[in-house]
Amino acid sequence: MYASRVILEKIKMVLLDEILKKAEYFDGVIQARHSIQGLVLPTVVLPPAGREDYQTGNYENCAIWTGIYVAAQSLRFAVTGDAQAREQAKSGLLALHRLQEVTGESGLIARGYKTGYEQTWDEEFFWKKERDKTRQRDEWHQSTGYRWLGDASKSQVFGVVFGYFTFSEFCNPTKKEREEIGRYLSNVVDRIMSSGLKIIDKDKQVSGYGNYSPKQYLGYGGIGPFLILSKLKLAFQIAGQEGYETEYRRLLGEEDYVRFLKRGRLDAPILRQLLTSSGHEDNLAMLNYYMLMTLETDEELRKLCREGLDKRWNAINDPENSLFNFIYHALMQVKTPALERGVDALLRFPTKKQVHAIALKRKLPKSRIEVVMDTFTPRKIPIELRPIDEYAWRVNPLRHDLWVGGKVGTMEFTGVDFLIATYLGLYHGFIR
Repeated sequence: MYASRVILEKIKMVLLDEILKKAEYFDGVIQARHSIQGLVLPTVVLPPAGREDYQTGNYENCAIWTGIYVAAQSLRFAVTGDAQAREQAKSGLLALHRLQEVTGESGLIARGYKTGYEQTWDEEFFWKKERDKTRQRDEWHQSTGYRWLGDASKSQVFGVVFGYFTFSEFCNPTKKEREEIGRYLSNVVDRIMSSGLKIIDKDKQVSGYGNYSPKQYLGYGGIGPFLILSKLKLAFQIAGQEGYETEYRRLLGEEDYVRFLKRGRLDAPILRQLLTSSGHEDNLAMLNYYMLMTLETDEELRKLCREGLDKRWNAINDPENSLFNFIYHALMQVKTPALERGVDALLRFPTKKQVHAIALKRKLPKSRIEVVMDTFTPRKIPIELRPIDEYAWRVNPLRHDLWVGGKVGTMEFTGVDFLIATYLGLYHGFIR
């Protein structure tokens, strides 16, 4: 019996070592080719099609994935106490500040930035999309020494806020660091609240996906109000201004925002089957539950959050989504057999993050008839066979989409997704 336990422990150590080596590999890729003064560029076009300094790529999601990277390194620091982890989290934190500084307007963040003074081919190629009415204008701007992309969405703002939350929660910030986070965070929240729950861009127009107002029909709709609640709660916790807590309580009571705690957006099953990336709002919702339930101490509100979280997790129904799996079990304070699936998925998580096409769109390599048939017999794709993406946890596990390119060259993604799941799993003891 004793020998069996020893063998089992040795196997666990080997598996843990494999996961940590994979995390070290992805971190090395980010530091070598995806970091612009701390900002994470999630999609890099490699030379010779791209610049030799690795600043050619898709900048639309820099803000959110930089915030997630700050979260991963903050959790890594909490687990290991490694000074390098805190240093990398701090570098990302300063980049989150810089996203606001380059716009020249208080509370307005950029989606991303790069150094330079001249327009390059990748700016229009990755930004403008034929079928998206919000993506027709040129949203690139010039600041001193920087080119930056505007029209920030709710998800980009969320990434910045989540980065501020995790650094404050897990990195033992100094008084100066906390004051700086409070100032930049307050600017963002104040701008949204004073603009009628909307993100007003540099051109004074509402950003394409920048409306937080309640929009729900028969239980379906956006999660904007839910995201607003966590912003107010965090701003109060860090900046200490009572007005944020007062507004938080007013929205929960007078405006009945309490309903959004237990009923976020839940796409109907057939929509989950057909949509290319149904996990986008799932990602926002799961991370937002993690932030709000960490900050909130009122047990009645936490109970409502658990109800909404349970609904969301059952709608996702994907144990191989390691991040959502770990968040659910950490917040619900339960252990189920699904946890082992989440850890095993990290072991099988592919290190290949390159696509040999500079692609703008993805498409389902099936006929309409096959898609309809799959709707009635859904089969989840194993994590190692899912489409390569800049962020695996938003990929629909029911669709095997292909990248279709418009140029010759290679795109490389980061592995931020692997890092956040790994260090959150380690922090909560799911990966031992």
